[in-house]
Amino acid sequence: MNTALAARPASAASFATVLPGIAWAELVSHRSYLVRFAQRRLRDPLLAEDVVHDVFEAVLSGRAVFAGRAALRSWLTAVLKNKIVDAVRRNTGFESQGDVSDDEGALAMALAKGKIAAAGLDVYEHEPRVEPALLELDNVVLVPHLGSATVETRTAMAELAARNAISVLSGQGPLTPVASQ
Repeated sequence: MNTALAARPASAASFATVLPGIAWAELVSHRSYLVRFAQRRLRDPLLAEDVVHDVFEAVLSGRAVFAGRAALRSWLTAVLKNKIVDAVRRNTGFESQGDVSDDEGALAMALAKGKIAAAGLDVYEHEPRVEPALLELDNVVLVPHLGSATVETRTAMAELAARNAISVLSGQGPLTPVASQ
C-alpha cells in the first residue's frame, strides 16, 4: 500500500473529513480496490497507480463531488473509469472528440498500430457506410446499431408509431413529423 496516500497529511486537519460525512481513512480504504480495478483495465501497474492518484486528487481538490446518491466505492469507481478513459486517450494519441475530422480513420490507425488493443462499434461516422480499414482488422467487432434493442424501447417505438398512424388517419397530422429537407 502506498503510504503517501494512507498516512494523514501533515496538515490533515483539513482532510480529516474530505467529503461530507466521509473520513479520510474511509476514502483511502478503497484504494487497493481501485488500484486492482485500474490494473485489470490498463494492464500497466504504474499507470494504474497514476490514475488512482488522479482520483484522490480530484476528490481532494473538489473537482469530483460526492453527492451521497451511491455507495462511496461505486462513486469512486465511476470517477476512476473517467480517469482511465482520459489516460487511454492521452497515451494512445487518439482523441475521439475535438478537431479530428476522420475519427474512424484515426481509430483504425490506432488499432492497426496496437495503440488501442480492440474496439467494438455499433455506431458509425457515416452510417450505413463503415470505414473500410476497420473491416480489415481482427481486433474490431462491428455490429448493426443495437442501441434501441430492448423490449421496452421497441415497445415504446411501436406504440409511438401506432399513435402517429391514428393521428394521421384522423386528420390531425403526425405527432412526431419528420423534417422535410
